[in-house]
Amino acid sequence: MAEEHPVHPDDDGRELSDFVIDPEDPNKVSEEKIHWSPSIRFAHFEFLANEYKYKRAEEYPSVVDQLDSIYHNGVEGWKAEIKAIKEKHPKPKSK
Repeated sequence: MAEEHPVHPDDDGRELSDFVIDPEDPNKVSEEKIHWSPSIRFAHFEFLANEYKYKRAEEYPSVVDQLDSIYHNGVEGWKAEIKAIKEKHPKPKSK
């Protein structure tokens, strides 16, 4: 797996504009110099900070399926299913 790029420009002292993310493989990063506008830079960091939410949302069952799970497995069974997804995509720790 490719080395992950820093989530924040202060992680290693370089700015985001020092990195180029390959659109074919977002995990692949080169260190060519590019210039991103401040709004693009903000949007990119906003996405990275909330990426866990998007991944969780993709995996959560529909509300109907969650209610069905509660009916068949009880609240504790439903909680276990949701907890597994949350553990798979943990919330990043604050600095």
